[in-house]
Amino acid sequence: MSASAALAALCISSGVLSAVVPTTAFGLQWMHSIEKTQWFEQWAVTPHMLVLERARVATSGAGMDIPDNAVLVDGMYRYDVNLEIQRVTLSHSPYTAQATLCIEQRCKPLSDWLPGLPAIAAVELAACTAKP
Repeated sequence: MSASAALAALCISSGVLSAVVPTTAFGLQWMHSIEKTQWFEQWAVTPHMLVLERARVATSGAGMDIPDNAVLVDGMYRYDVNLEIQRVTLSHSPYTAQATLCIEQRCKPLSDWLPGLPAIAAVELAACTAKP
């Protein structure tokens, strides 16, 4: 790969705040605001798309149907998704638990990835490229 070649990266943004993190994968953990159930998602990052590969959740509930292909393992329903999308928008608010983003074994709340994030904000995750 030449020195000027671009690498797959995750772009994290909210209004004027943004970060570009070179990676080909990330994990996302968030809590359903009504059911108070933790969701765990594993994502792949390509130069142009995000791919939700698999997810796991403890229970079903309001708007949270467990898919037919889910398997109960250690108290969590695990299932493959394989859904390609361009972006994910997350709600950041003091009224719900903050989402946690894990990139290369570094798990931090969204506000740590975007220092100065306002108390209420929409945070967008999208595939992008980064220079090496």
